[in-house]
Amino acid sequence: MITTMKTTLASLGALAVATSLSFAQEPSPEAPTSSRRKPPSPDLIFKKLDTNRDGFLSLDEFKASTFGMQNPALAEENYQKMDVKADGKVTLEEFKTFRPAWNPEEMFKKLDTNADGFLSFDEFKDSPMAQGNPAKAEIIYKKLDANSDGKVTLEEFKAFRPRTRGGNDAAPAPLKSSVK
Repeated sequence: MITTMKTTLASLGALAVATSLSFAQEPSPEAPTSSRRKPPSPDLIFKKLDTNRDGFLSLDEFKASTFGMQNPALAEENYQKMDVKADGKVTLEEFKTFRPAWNPEEMFKKLDTNADGFLSFDEFKDSPMAQGNPAKAEIIYKKLDANSDGKVTLEEFKAFRPRTRGGNDAAPAPLKSSVK
């Protein structure tokens, strides 16, 4: 049970980081496609986090990020996962290879605090995916609520694919069948 909770919390935190990176520079939905900016590159994010410019991320630098300040314990847990060499320094390569797991069923269950089978905006706005930002929470929630009925089902949640660093999906898209 404790392992499952830790895994769920780590996944939520990692998804929060990935989602914050993917929506960090998201223009308004009515902006023309040509003016939409790409999410920042891992190199740029790493450079911004490396405040002492030594080429490594320390735990203190990582915890000083927006995500780290919102949830220091989870930031520390994610940092430990990134620090593959366990030397107290995260290299750019370690930072780039860190990929959060996307387990929609587990995450949905955790976010559905009243266990009614739906995510309301009130449940969602306090989640790590909302990043403590009401405007971003609303944008993300509208993307999740595919049929715009004001509630997110597990199926809608499962269809959502958060982008990770570099713009790749955290979970692979289902394979298309070649049988007609």
